[in-house]
Amino acid sequence: MNGARSRARTVQKKGSQRDQSTALPSEEHCQAEALKLLGDYTTLRVIDFLRSKALRFTELERALVDTNSVTLTKRLKNLEAAGIVDRREATFDRQSVTYSLTETGRCLLPVLAEIQNFTRRLRS
Repeated sequence: MNGARSRARTVQKKGSQRDQSTALPSEEHCQAEALKLLGDYTTLRVIDFLRSKALRFTELERALVDTNSVTLTKRLKNLEAAGIVDRREATFDRQSVTYSLTETGRCLLPVLAEIQNFTRRLRS
């Protein structure tokens, strides 16, 4: 009986420790969410391709030859939900959709530039 109570207390302690360790402060949570969103090769390439102009889905799909359309669609939806990409349907043709960077998305361009600089330094 004593052993069962002891095990129950141990389980309870472990559970409460786990709950405390997963509760992240707000800033850390935001950083983790940003890394989840942006820490993906396809996502970063989409942002890079939208750097200079708005593109239609098919243009992005052609540019990202190693990415299937389902993956591209998911990434674009995530970026749109995060306010990084703007999705616009043409009024005359609902099948014509263009994607562009929002002001928030444009704030990521210096980050991409630093990643490119890092890659150049790594290669030299």
